[in-house]
Amino acid sequence: MKEIRRYLHAVLPQLILSVLIILFAYYAIGVVERHEVLEKAENRFDIMETELEKNQREQELVLHELRTQYLTSARIAAMMLSGSPDMLKTETGLEELRIALNCSVLAVSDADGKVIYSTALTNAGEHINDAFVKGLTNKGFSDVVIELSDDSYTILAAATRLDADGVIQLSFPENKLEPLLSTNDASVAMNQLFLESGTLAILNEDLQYISHTNRELVGLTASFSQEELEEESDQFTMRIAGEKQRVMYRRAGEQILLCTLPTSVLYDRRNTVIRWLLLLSAIILTHGILRVHSQLHTPKKQVRPEKSEG
Repeated sequence: MKEIRRYLHAVLPQLILSVLIILFAYYAIGVVERHEVLEKAENRFDIMETELEKNQREQELVLHELRTQYLTSARIAAMMLSGSPDMLKTETGLEELRIALNCSVLAVSDADGKVIYSTALTNAGEHINDAFVKGLTNKGFSDVVIELSDDSYTILAAATRLDADGVIQLSFPENKLEPLLSTNDASVAMNQLFLESGTLAILNEDLQYISHTNRELVGLTASFSQEELEEESDQFTMRIAGEKQRVMYRRAGEQILLCTLPTSVLYDRRNTVIRWLLLLSAIILTHGILRVHSQLHTPKKQVRPEKSEG
């Protein structure tokens, strides 16, 4: 019993001190690492947000140029048909005008919006786009509509007929939007991994990836809930694809800038320090135990009484 007490008296203070040091190091280094990673994430968010703002300005400029170009084509078609009404009476008249205007389909409606002439036979009898109905009787009307359906774009331009009531509607191929879509690519801001093993992404309001470090995820819905991303800026930990990840995000208008980093990478420095502290503590405790063991099992030297002279 006395031996056990001596072991405890020698080892327990060292054990308590080691535990306190390890706990303090675990907490302090973890806080520092989270702060450093968050600061780096904020810097990347700033770069991404700047890129998005730049893209938006370029997109507005390109869109204005495209609208002007398409409106001009629709007005030219109206003037050409007004000056040469015989084009409607021949099979090749509209087709030649379509080729000249570089559009895919050219359709002409009556006063009710019903297509009566078209370069596409399948359009005969159909109605013009609802956005152009208000131009059936307004002689100064012209407009451009860009619609997205089934992951494809439709570009329509229209102008009021000058020779009669109705609308001239032009359809343009989807590749005409390439200059516009190229300005909406934020991948320049995320062409590399975050801290070599993390990811960067941009989500829309429906939590769909519109840009991601892994391009295969673009267009897919993220595994987050609206509640998890409802704040203007926040961070939390969750499992993604079976791996524990630190998630940091910031809202930028109607988009969400997001980055993830495995916690194993986030706390790599802390984990290394804790492993070394555990090893050092084990060595110190082992030394203490061996020292007590040596004291208890080493035979004491007997002191011989000195002989007195005489």
